Amino acid sequence: MKRSILAGFLFAALCLPTTPSSVSAKDTKKAKTADTTEVNFRKVWPLFQKHKCNVCHTPSKSPKGTVIPPPANLDMSSSAKAYKSLVGVQSMQAKKGIQRVNNTKGYSGALRVAYSYLVYKLLGNHRQYGNIKGKGAQMPPVQHGMDHSDVREIIQWISDGAKY
Repeated sequence: MKRSILAGFLFAALCLPTTPSSVSAKDTKKAKTADTTEVNFRKVWPLFQKHKCNVCHTPSKSPKGTVIPPPANLDMSSSAKAYKSLVGVQSMQAKKGIQRVNNTKGYSGALRVAYSYLVYKLLGNHRQYGNIKGKGAQMPPVQHGMDHSDVREIIQWISDGAKY
């Protein structure tokens, strides 16, 4: 289990924005200003739309009019519903205690990232970590996978406290 937690910390450290040492002082100042800008859900919601997460993760109706819940009960039919379905909610595909997006007060940014199942699902390594014990496929599906910069933005949002 210690290895899994350490792997999560290492992952978070590698994925959070950094400033290369080869940039000019002017660029460094701009980067520091950009790094201190907190990422909120209004900034990452368009990324979920861009990758069509809301196409599958929206309730539908059966021919008889019965509402069919979205996969994993993750409703992404609107920004507000997506936030409510993601943040602070127990994952249905991971072991007990692992939230889809962890916003536990008192956790550091890296710890929030390490204990957020969404990160592992986006990267497709949700089955590899012993403390996660995930199920299902990578999201979005591999053929529609998110590019690294979009995943980094979502990770930054989680690290910043997963605020709306």
